[in-house]
Amino acid sequence: AGYVKNNDWILSPRARLGLKNFKIGALSFSYSKSYSTPQANILLPNYQLGSYNTFKRGTQNIEFPRRNSYIFNYRLKNNKQTKTVSIRMQYVNSNGKYSTENRIGQDLLFSSSKFVDSEDVLSSNIDFTSYFKKLKLSTNLGTSQTWTNSLVQVNTSGFQDLNSYTSSYFLSGTTYFKLPINLKFKFIFNTAKSIFNSIESKTNWETVNLDFTYKLSKTWIATLQNKFYRTTDGNYSFIDINLDYTPKKSRFSYQLVFNNLNNENVFTINNISEFTTYKSSTQLLPRYVFGLVKYRF
Repeated sequence: AGYVKNNDWILSPRARLGLKNFKIGALSFSYSKSYSTPQANILLPNYQLGSYNTFKRGTQNIEFPRRNSYIFNYRLKNNKQTKTVSIRMQYVNSNGKYSTENRIGQDLLFSSSKFVDSEDVLSSNIDFTSYFKKLKLSTNLGTSQTWTNSLVQVNTSGFQDLNSYTSSYFLSGTTYFKLPINLKFKFIFNTAKSIFNSIESKTNWETVNLDFTYKLSKTWIATLQNKFYRTTDGNYSFIDINLDYTPKKSRFSYQLVFNNLNNENVFTINNISEFTTYKSSTQLLPRYVFGLVKYRF
C-alpha cells in the first residue's frame, strides 16, 4: 500500500514584540508557527517489537504536525542586579498531532499511530533570585507548572481526553562566607497527576540537597554531599565525600571519592507516563571508594 502525503505548502511565520528599559521591567510577546517531521517509526507498516511487552505500528498517512506557540516573557531587576524576577508563560496549540491507539492486555500492549486534531499545552515558570550582602547569601525561589490536554485511545471505541498536570517548587541557596566553610542547599517538591477515562493517578516526591565545602588549605578541599529523597514508596538518604588535592605549579590534580556511605541498595519510585502508572526500581552500587588522577594540558 502507498503512503498518503498532505500539507505540501509549509509556512513558518514568526513575530516578536519587545519592550525594554522600562521602570516596570522588560517584557516581550512572540508568536511562531512551526511544523515537525514525523519520526521514522510512524512509517512502520506492521507491528514491531518496541520493548519486552510492547508492539508498535505506524500509519499510511504522512502528516506534518503543526504547532502554534505563544510566549510571554517578563523580567525585572534592580540597579545592582541583586534581585531579579522572571516570569515566562507559553501556550502551544497543535493543529494536528500524532497520537496512539492502544490495546492493553494482561501482558502485552499493542500501539498504533494515529493523527488527531489537536493538543494543548500551557506552561509557566516564575523565578525570583536575591543576593543578601550582609548575610553573604544568594537564593533562588521559583516554580514551574505544566497543563496538557491531548487525545489518546486506550481499550476504547474512540479517542478520549487525557489531562495531565505537573508542577515543581524549588528553593536553593549558596553562601559566600569569608570562612573556610561554605554550603549549598536546594529543596524541590514535585507532583504529577493525570486524568483519563475518569481515573485519576497522582504521585509526589521531594528532594533535599545539602552540600558543605571546607577549604582545608590552598591545595586541599573537602566536600560533604547530602541528598535526601522522600517518595510514596519510602525515604532515601545518600551521603558522599569528595577530597580534592591540587598541588601548586603542577598539571596534575587528585581526587578521592567516597560514595553511598549509607549503603542504599535500591531506589524505587512511582512514575506517571501518559495513561499509565508504573513503579520502577533501580539497583544501586553499594558503598565504594575510588580515586581520580587528572592532568591539564
